[in-house]
Amino acid sequence: MTRPRLAVVAVIIAALAIGIVAAPPIRYAIVQPNVSMVGADVTIWYCRPGPVAPIPPQFYRFDFRLQNTGDADGYARVDFIVNGSEIGRGIYVVPASQVVNGNATFGVADCDLYATGSVFVHNFWKA
Repeated sequence: MTRPRLAVVAVIIAALAIGIVAAPPIRYAIVQPNVSMVGADVTIWYCRPGPVAPIPPQFYRFDFRLQNTGDADGYARVDFIVNGSEIGRGIYVVPASQVVNGNATFGVADCDLYATGSVFVHNFWKA
């Protein structure tokens, strides 16, 4: 084999080796999560008579499903709302291409039998 051919083969082998080593970090830098809420339900546990302390008189239970259609694991910040005001938030891990069931319960100091509750994904980022 001549020197020029040997040099070409060496360059090809070096490029392949660099590509094999560099591929996982490059892939990790490119892929992103894409988290969304695919279902939610709010249960209101109605007013309990008696003093507020130490247990609040009313509770809200939020059951929800988060779906990640992205190629990277992600975190999702979920906000829990009652009558337009945030009563809590949580951060949940959602693996790539998976659906995760989650729930949270929050107590409130005042009773409102006609309250409306909602839950939504505030934002998400790569795990």
